[in-house]
Order: sequence, then structure tokens, then C-alpha cells
Amino acid sequence: MGYRDLMLEVNLVDDSTKTIQSGEIERTISNPIMELQYGLYLYAQDKGYSMDMKVTGTQSVDVAGGDFTFEDYQKEIDAGRPVLVIITDHIMTGYGYNAETKEILFDDCYDADQRMTWDGVYDYAEEDRKLENIVTVGFFTADYDVDLAVTPIDGASEKIILAAEKNQLVSLDYCFVGTPIYLSFGASNLGTSPSASFDAYASIDEEQNILVASLSLEAGAKSNLQNVS
Repeated sequence: MGYRDLMLEVNLVDDSTKTIQSGEIERTISNPIMELQYGLYLYAQDKGYSMDMKVTGTQSVDVAGGDFTFEDYQKEIDAGRPVLVIITDHIMTGYGYNAETKEILFDDCYDADQRMTWDGVYDYAEEDRKLENIVTVGFFTADYDVDLAVTPIDGASEKIILAAEKNQLVSLDYCFVGTPIYLSFGASNLGTSPSASFDAYASIDEEQNILVASLSLEAGAKSNLQNVS
């Protein structure tokens, strides 16, 4: 499991804390709040965007002992994804490069169009700072219209609901790629004898079938499944 996947599965639900002390001041802070990626995730969510957490992550660069290269940086920029450039004790926004000189181009707060060589230093606050990490950032930009094609059985009144949150009663009009969705539906045996075991599947893009439930119902029985994700 890579660092970015680990961050998604652990850090976003991490409830541990860390105590920080400076002089006589002491504060206990939730660990996720200390993480840059978690802050990005919350900010994007607040603005109505969905982050691709398999793309977003902190990468240690090769000139600082990691394996993220200048060529990897180029790929991110060429893919249209700006990055965060981390030098010693400072973060900036990277948006371009010069392949011939192996320079990265970035904005440093109010100083735009700055540059440094990949293995060089950048003068910040009257100190030469070295490149340490690159934070890659990705967003889900595509969305799919949701069209629930339901063929009801005569006499059945069960509803099928596709929702962005648990226990919602109205189906989505659209959903973003990569965001969780919850399926709620009911099944009824309208016959006079018990049913054989059967499986219920959900179809995505008319191509992928996902098993969501395995059922068997007595005559006249109903089964309501809620918030299947």
C-alpha cells in the first residue's frame, strides 16, 4: 500500500492527538489537522470539489533522499496539475519548468514567476533553502449524470434511491467520479411460495455489475436494504 492510499484510509479518520508546547503555552491538536493533505481535502470539500486522493500526496524528491524526480515533476505539470513545492520551512506553488536547465517555476506568495534548479537552492527570508518535497494534487473534474432505469413489477411499490449521504430520500441527479454513493432499495416476493436464493446487482455505465445483496424471501415477504455503498 502506498503512502497516498494509507493517508486516505487512515489519516482522514485518525482521531489521535499530539501535544505541542512552546514556552508556557501548551495545545493538544488532532493529528489529521497537522497534515497538509488533510487540510487540502477539507478545503476542497468545503468548496464543493472532490479530491483524487490516489493522486494527492507528499513526495520526497530524489535530491533530498527520496525517489520523486524532475521528470516526475514534469509529468505532473504536463498533466495540468500544479503542485506544492516544499523547501526548508516554506511552501510555494509550482506551475512550470525549463527542461533544458532543469529549473522549476513557481509563485512564492507575492513574488510571482520565481525559479530554482532542481538540485539548487532558493533564497527565502535571506536564507538559501533546498528543495525537500513535492506535494502532488489531483481533483476529480468529471461527473456522470445519474439515470435510474427501473422496471417495476406489477404491484411492487419499493423505491430505488441513489444518494450522496446516508438515509436520503431523494435520488441524485448527478454524481462526481470517485465520490461515495449509497444505494437503498427494497425487494418483495409477490408470489405464494418462498423464493430461491438470488443476487441483486448494480450496473455502472452499463458495463460493470457489482453484487450488492444476496437474498431469499418467504412468500409475501419484503426486504429493505439501506445505504449499501
